[in-house]
Amino acid sequence: MAKEILVIPNIPAPMVMDQWLVFGLDLSLSRTGWSALHVKKTSDQTEAKFLKIGSIKPESTKAPVWVRSKLIAKG
Repeated sequence: MAKEILVIPNIPAPMVMDQWLVFGLDLSLSRTGWSALHVKKTSDQTEAKFLKIGSIKPESTKAPVWVRSKLIAKG
């Protein structure tokens, strides 16, 4: 019995990119950390440089930033 071959139409071509901007979040119940990283491909290697790093700590646990971070962390 011959195996059926699955053909997926309209697959886009791979994207060729020389650089990326990566934004990261580290969510916790008391503080939200974040960072922005620039990654660039050179001729023979990859370079990475942090553009900004920081954290947000609300004045009160009733602040919307803290509540949103808690919900995301629990989800």
